[in-house]
Amino acid sequence: MQVTAKSVFSDATVLCETQTRDIDTSHLNQAQKHYLKGVSENRQWEFTAGRLCAVQAIRGLGGSETEIPVGERGEPIWPTGFVGSITHTQGYAAAAVALRSEVITVGIDAETNDPVSDRALRRIGTREELSWVESKRGLEFRNPGKLLFAAKEAVFKAWFPLEKKWLGFLDAQITFNEDDRSFDVEILKSKQLRRMSGMFFIDQDYLFTAIEIFAGDLPNSYA
Repeated sequence: MQVTAKSVFSDATVLCETQTRDIDTSHLNQAQKHYLKGVSENRQWEFTAGRLCAVQAIRGLGGSETEIPVGERGEPIWPTGFVGSITHTQGYAAAAVALRSEVITVGIDAETNDPVSDRALRRIGTREELSWVESKRGLEFRNPGKLLFAAKEAVFKAWFPLEKKWLGFLDAQITFNEDDRSFDVEILKSKQLRRMSGMFFIDQDYLFTAIEIFAGDLPNSYA
């Protein structure tokens, strides 16, 4: 296991990662196995590896759960007292989990470090974000458009458990801070949860983005 996204999280969040192709499926329940019927072998690996990482991360925090159910919209259902996020891409899967008494929500995304088409970028980025992508191409980042996509994926994963509703790519404005590998988020459609911040890490093969929102950093309505 060479890649690691541990640097994008605080000590409050446990991260479990895997690139192992031989994954134990015994922890999947019948509903999860039914969910995977008819999907590709690669998709089965991603789902199973992500859930296994989640179980291991929960155990790292003292929990004893052995499965992570699937919600109505395909989201993971976390045990009482825990928050988390799962990501998977080509050959890599990970789960980030924290105690809800310390962290209110968490979002993680991993993507392969390759380009996003200009057509896709126009669906993902605001005018300001697209200007930033263009200014960084071939300079600080090999694939700034993919980093933007990963950041927005992490935003949605942190947003959904709190709001339980869709957040489009253009509903969040990202500003990257290259010096400390962080990014700031402005939620353009929210009346309460207006801002987030996150971290990113890039290696030769993957890009990682992460968001943690700590207890006490949100209005009481999210408690």
